[in-house]
Amino acid sequence: MDFEAASLELLSHLLISPLVSSASLSRSFIIWINRTRLLLNCRPRLSTHSKRFILQSKGVIHNQLLEKQKIAEEKIKELEQRKSYLERSVKDAEDNIREMLMARRAQ
Repeated sequence: MDFEAASLELLSHLLISPLVSSASLSRSFIIWINRTRLLLNCRPRLSTHSKRFILQSKGVIHNQLLEKQKIAEEKIKELEQRKSYLERSVKDAEDNIREMLMARRAQ
């Protein structure tokens, strides 16, 4: 295991573990952890676009996901409105057929 992988593994254990207190760590190590956190957040990540992979920052990917979420929520609202409209039109059609059958039976 190379140095970068080992340090990232150590950092992930320290970031996840709630038992590590700042009193037990040296000041320089805490600074190193904070700098590594910043580097991990600034590091470009791979995002998928159909069959391609593109390097983008975490912020750009986050904004794209928020935009996709908003679009999905709008589509859900539109589909729910369409569903209620179709349910009403089916109910109206059923009522019209019942009325027509009642009128034919009355003749």
